[in-house]
Amino acid sequence: HMGRAVILFKSRANATAKQELEECVSILHKVRGYGEAAGWMIFFAKHLRLNNFKEGSKICLEYAGQLASKTQDLHLQRKIKQQLSEIE
Repeated sequence: HMGRAVILFKSRANATAKQELEECVSILHKVRGYGEAAGWMIFFAKHLRLNNFKEGSKICLEYAGQLASKTQDLHLQRKIKQQLSEIE
């Protein structure tokens, strides 16, 4: 679902990409892979930002923030907030 979301963001289909991320988050709630998933979201956000897909990058980071909040990893949460501030 994350990979599909990146492709959809590149196609500027942000609403559909968000649905893919919602599905991903739903699955991750079941397996509790929050930290790893947040890391992947950050990776995809950076990729999107480097390719001038700022809105998609921002959305990925927002989802990463949701996941990171469940890990209680303050370093990860600060990293996400910093990257979000660089976009806005």
